[in-house]
Amino acid sequence: MPKVFRILNRTNIGGPILNAIYLTRDMPSDIESYLVAGPPLDHEQNSKELFDKQQVDVHYIQSMRKSLNPFKDFVTYWELRKSIRAFKPDIVHTHGSKAGGVGRLAARHEHVPVVVHTFHGHVFHSYYNKLFSKIIIEMERYLAKISTHIVAISVKQKEELSNVYKICAEQKITVVPNGIDLSPFFENRNTKRLKWRTKINAAENDLVICIVGRIVSIKNHSLFIRMAAEVLNQHDKHQTLKFVIVGDGNLREEIIQLSIQLGLSVSYLPESSNTQVDVLLTSWETEIDEVFAGSDIVCLTSLNEGTPISLIEAQAAAKPVVSTRVGGVEDTVCSESAFLCESDNVQAFSSHVLALVRNEQLRKKMGEAGERFVMEHYSHKRLVSDMYKLYHQLLHPN
Repeated sequence: MPKVFRILNRTNIGGPILNAIYLTRDMPSDIESYLVAGPPLDHEQNSKELFDKQQVDVHYIQSMRKSLNPFKDFVTYWELRKSIRAFKPDIVHTHGSKAGGVGRLAARHEHVPVVVHTFHGHVFHSYYNKLFSKIIIEMERYLAKISTHIVAISVKQKEELSNVYKICAEQKITVVPNGIDLSPFFENRNTKRLKWRTKINAAENDLVICIVGRIVSIKNHSLFIRMAAEVLNQHDKHQTLKFVIVGDGNLREEIIQLSIQLGLSVSYLPESSNTQVDVLLTSWETEIDEVFAGSDIVCLTSLNEGTPISLIEAQAAAKPVVSTRVGGVEDTVCSESAFLCESDNVQAFSSHVLALVRNEQLRKKMGEAGERFVMEHYSHKRLVSDMYKLYHQLLHPN
């Protein structure tokens, strides 16, 4: 029986953790899986409830942190080597940059036959300064050399890895798009819509424009706030608009202050009961299917992305999307379900949102197109099947 040792950066809510959960939980019984991960950052929602709900065991390595810390990274490296040595895997599969760096080194030094790394995004731009970004690229080129295979989660990402940043030859990369359990987004939509809108005090004829994700610089929430100000300025006021930020992070106060500077009323729900505002920050929500059922338009404003799970979930809930054109976004949506624009173009982003605000039939048409698209391309069963085939190809190349 082949054994897969899976290493995840950290257990914060997001695409990589869902990918790792499905691949650990749903692999056919002829593969044994073992999952290790670092803890979430202080401002991130812990996913313990999600692991419990999905009945997936995770083994924590407390020293594995996002930030660069040579001492902790060295401790993590030796902890991983000990765990790998005890489990004796045929495959080590790493997810994310920190897990991919320390984990692949540990796997190679323990002589694991197959080492696979999935890029759930990359940090080659928009995260760090040019010098540090260049150092990271050189490190990834070396790590690719000691890897058996690389997994990209979109065609666009494969193109970036092979031809733009020259991480490795394209023959060494297989595209395996993310997949999620879509069923919660199809079920009991009316009940879930009422529950979410009751929580945020939105009347049935109010329009809820939503964004889901960590409030950190790479997610570019300032674009969402500037768009909200522009849309409210041009809106004819016959219908209430509510802009909702689901998530939390170290830039929350900065986003609140920007809202105030732009003349928007704003409230942070965990600390205030005031929901009669232009911009409502809810912090983390575990029932994202309820969030999207209760929303009317879903936005993403990131400067860089892999395959944004929030857009897959939004489309599964039959919601139209307005997003920045970055990373794997174009592969995550279809042309009929989303409006895309550049990450620095507030006017274009606002115009797209206004078009949807003013046209209910357009919202319905785009939502239905997105629902059809994700049903075909983003099932978690397809994800598991694709990876299962890749594992066997790598274990038995002839």
